[in-house]
Amino acid sequence: MAQFYEGYWAHRVERGDTTAANRVKLRHEQAAAFVRGHIPHAATPQVLDLGCGDGLLGQVMQDDGFTLTGADVAPRALDLCRPYYAQTRVFDLDADETPGDWRGGFDAVVCLEVLEHLRRPEHALRRVRESLRRGGVAALSYPNLFSWKNRLVFLHGRWPEGYTTYDPVEHLQVFDLPGFKAMVRDAGLEVTGLEITPDLPRLKPLRRAMFRTRGWWAKLCPSLAAMQINVYARRM
Repeated sequence: MAQFYEGYWAHRVERGDTTAANRVKLRHEQAAAFVRGHIPHAATPQVLDLGCGDGLLGQVMQDDGFTLTGADVAPRALDLCRPYYAQTRVFDLDADETPGDWRGGFDAVVCLEVLEHLRRPEHALRRVRESLRRGGVAALSYPNLFSWKNRLVFLHGRWPEGYTTYDPVEHLQVFDLPGFKAMVRDAGLEVTGLEITPDLPRLKPLRRAMFRTRGWWAKLCPSLAAMQINVYARRM
């Protein structure tokens, strides 16, 4: 896995692909807003970004006055994200144990679009819990295979375009929302809320309407409306 993601980031750099799509920015902006609003009071809040990639969360939060630590399995990714983080560390969420200096050391842990790439997501969620202080919060996300658009594609007997799974170098897991919440609770975290990145239709008026009402969709039918789902949790 480390070898694959090292090559993945090297390829992105070589082709000049360094700009995140708007839907990717949205989930990071949502997670950053959650952390800002729910982080326990601390003089210098400590935030751990697990699977930080090229540091989009750090870019979003760099002016917030938090101390950010970025961790990723690929050293090339850490080279890209280092300008936005106070510290970086090579870390394999599938295999490594929680470092001693991380245990109970963070007010918030963010892990976005990472767990579906792991063989042992439960192991990773325990690392999230162990890294949090009591009362600390976690922002977690995953791609939603069960959106309305994907369901229509399935009805036509096809696999959704751009969604890979059961591939040793891409998505190894498929999560549904009840199962994902149960996995988070089993790791010792309390689920406190969620937000969605909506799976938008092509017609611009409908796109705008669905985007404006995404909070309503998240409450009514998140698994139907979402392209990605952010799940928020707290360590008791």
